[in-house]
Amino acid sequence: MNAVAVTHSSPLLADEISVAEACALTGVRKRRMQGRCRTEFRPRGLARFVNGEWRIRIAADSRFQTTSALNRRDLEGLAQAVTDGTRCEDIEEAKARKQCWQRWGEFPKQPNASVAFERFAASVLSDESLAKAVGGSFSRSTLYAWGKAYRDDGIVALIPQYTKRGRGQSVHVGAEALNAIKNLILARDLSTKAAMEIVKGEAAREHRGDPAWAVPSYSIVRCELRPLLPAITRRLANSGPRSAKAECIPKMQRDFESIAAGDEYVGDERTLDIWCRILTARGWRAVRLKWTVWMDMRSRVIVGWVLAAHANSQTILGALKRAFGTYGKPRILRTDWGEDYRKAARHGEYRDFDGARIGGILDDLGIEVRRVAPYTPYAKPIESFFGGFKDSFDKLFDTFWGGCPSERHEDRARYIKANLEKLPTLDSVESALAKWIDVYHETPHSAVDLFGKTPLEAMDAFRAEPIRLESETVLEHLFCEFIGPRLVRRDGVRLDGRWYGNGDARLVAMQGQSVLLAIQPDDASRAMVCGLDREPLFKIECLSIRGLTLQQVKEQHRERRKLLTPYREDVRKAKAALATTTPEQLLTLRLAGIRASRGEAPEPVIPPSQLRVRPAMEDAIATAGKAPSDVVSKAHRTGTDDEPLSVLDVLDDERLRDDAPMYSGMSVEDFI
Repeated sequence: MNAVAVTHSSPLLADEISVAEACALTGVRKRRMQGRCRTEFRPRGLARFVNGEWRIRIAADSRFQTTSALNRRDLEGLAQAVTDGTRCEDIEEAKARKQCWQRWGEFPKQPNASVAFERFAASVLSDESLAKAVGGSFSRSTLYAWGKAYRDDGIVALIPQYTKRGRGQSVHVGAEALNAIKNLILARDLSTKAAMEIVKGEAAREHRGDPAWAVPSYSIVRCELRPLLPAITRRLANSGPRSAKAECIPKMQRDFESIAAGDEYVGDERTLDIWCRILTARGWRAVRLKWTVWMDMRSRVIVGWVLAAHANSQTILGALKRAFGTYGKPRILRTDWGEDYRKAARHGEYRDFDGARIGGILDDLGIEVRRVAPYTPYAKPIESFFGGFKDSFDKLFDTFWGGCPSERHEDRARYIKANLEKLPTLDSVESALAKWIDVYHETPHSAVDLFGKTPLEAMDAFRAEPIRLESETVLEHLFCEFIGPRLVRRDGVRLDGRWYGNGDARLVAMQGQSVLLAIQPDDASRAMVCGLDREPLFKIECLSIRGLTLQQVKEQHRERRKLLTPYREDVRKAKAALATTTPEQLLTLRLAGIRASRGEAPEPVIPPSQLRVRPAMEDAIATAGKAPSDVVSKAHRTGTDDEPLSVLDVLDDERLRDDAPMYSGMSVEDFI
């Protein structure tokens, strides 16, 4: 490398140096040196800004006094290297190499050159800073090569070049090549090695010899890419914004000690990693149950929960009803029942969801709803509760499924399919879950804000005011689902194929009227008969669905309607096949079938006939007068264009024709 003098728009004074030269002397990066000029040197009168460049006086730093040790050629060469973007570490190594060569020239000479060099190398390596700069080891031939390079081209020739296979390559990756590698990694999620190979191929075909497309070793490329591809950028490009936010964005910490027990409930739902069986209209079916849970934010008590085959409005309200009836009303509900639940409903997870109904009930009870930020599970303590629930409850069952294939036995799917009758029922899982919650409430919690207390102890210790309760009657009425209007008939009120109030004498007097049915979310067999203004009248029951929820009843009703689906298809195909067949064709085919089933029919026998002749009657018929229509027909037949019809031509009676001379010479047109 040949030294190139640094040019300035105005000459430097004798006691001034440029920013690049200051960086070469101190090993400080250019931006930091410019900052020192603005904040430290200029206020002291040791730097000035002239024509867009800084001039620094030698008195500003003791290290600038070494300019006498470096001749002007070396200083200008290092300044140009800084301007070209050479790393400060490489410049420091070049100065260390020069210092080694100068020290070798001053080292006492001895007859045995090998022994002399060993002692010299030991003295150099004993200097920790110098040993680090030269790389920790060097040979005598390397030292002589440094001396020859310095004599020829100055200190810039001692800047490391990082040769590979005998051919010198630039220590830096070309700007275009580096940008292309970066784009391939971000856009196609390629490895660094694969991206390098693609860029090398493009450089060889399209940009041969262009330094902007230079691709050095793998380690150098990785070092150059490290500041350009931080972890958050790669995570965002390869996994999406949700993963980047979860892995790289700092979490928002919340102080749960500032919340009183019973003031805030947080809710969510989880699919159990257990296969169980439920009874449907088609028989037993294997499902994974949904657990809708509400937890107290401060004490971690499970205040209300519902276990069902689906998660929807009924399960949310059923769990809330249990929570309000046992532990009272909170002031705030932390939940994602709004937009997030609606979004999930469009994907089929939440069926028959009614957010407006939930919001109306909470407004009546004076409870504020605050949504948590999307995709921030750490904002809800119930998420960490679900994380440990799988190990402490789900794995107790033989039908454990696991959240991923690596967590389940390879024969688990075959076992579940072949042993449907051995799967636990909904009632058995619900009973075991209730027992597990009792164990959980009596176990000391490890959270730092609970101070080793159990959830039940924390609920009593950290409650700031008495429990806010509502009467059971009010809760039942508020949490009802009003269905209707429904017509009262002879057998009661019909809903989903079942009769409510069958045989109830109070409904007999209301036959023909329209009413509303208020159904409880946790027990569909009980209903309140209400007027159209929702005024409660009296309670009725449907004994055939006792113990079932409204969602379970709807599911049974859907299953019953699905039973007709294959038969409807047969009927549709049959009608389509005969759509173009007429009744005459069907009768013709039937006649052919009858004849085919009876065999060949014999020739019919024609009996002899006798013809009776009546001459007198035939003569009378032949001489009978013609009808008036025949007269008109005759008039129309005899008229021609050359000889128009006359009235006499129309009259058939010959006597009238002779005795009526007044009609003589008159035509038919005279009468029109």
